[in-house]
Amino acid sequence: MSETVLFDVDVLRVPGQYWLTIAEKEDADEVINRLAEAANQIEPGSLGILEARPVLINNLRAWENLILPRWYHHSGGLHEHDEILKDLLRAMEVDEEKLVLMLSKLPGQLDIAQRRVVAFLRVVLQHAPVWVIEDEWLEWWQDARGRNPMLAKIMQQIVMPNSLLVISTRTAQPNYQVVKMIVEETE
Repeated sequence: MSETVLFDVDVLRVPGQYWLTIAEKEDADEVINRLAEAANQIEPGSLGILEARPVLINNLRAWENLILPRWYHHSGGLHEHDEILKDLLRAMEVDEEKLVLMLSKLPGQLDIAQRRVVAFLRVVLQHAPVWVIEDEWLEWWQDARGRNPMLAKIMQQIVMPNSLLVISTRTAQPNYQVVKMIVEETE
C-alpha cells in the first residue's frame, strides 16, 4: 500500500502545533480531504476536523451528530458513549435544560454558535490525537468567553490533541510551526 506524503513535517505522527497557509479559502476542503484520507490509512478516526462552517448531518439530531461518529470509530455500545458525553457535560456545569433542548434539535434549527458547540463536542468526544482546524476556530476559542459561554466552558474542561494543524489564508501566528504542502506518492 502506498502512503501519500502531504507536508514537509508528518503532522499526523509528530506532535506539535502547525500552521498551513493556503492561497484561497476554498483550498481548505481539498487539504482537509487529503489529510483525512491519509489519517484513515494510519488509524480510522484519528483526525478531528473543525471547519469554519460546522458540518452536521441534517437528518440527525444534534445529540446523534455527537454520539454516532464516536460509536462508529470506537468499540462499545451507544449507552457507554452516551455516558461519556454526560460526564463531560456534567463537568462543564452548564444549564442542563438549555443543553438538552439544544441537543434535541436538528442542525437546521441551530444557530451558528450552537452548531459550533456541537461540532466542537463531537471532536472532543472523538479523542482524535490530531485536529485540523480552520483559523476561525482560533478566534472563537480566544473570544469564547464573550460570545459563546458554553464553548468557553468546554475549552476549560478538555485536553487538547497531540497535534493541531491550523489551515489559514493568513500568515502563521506565533507558537505555530509553519508547514508546507507536498504531494508525492511513496512506496
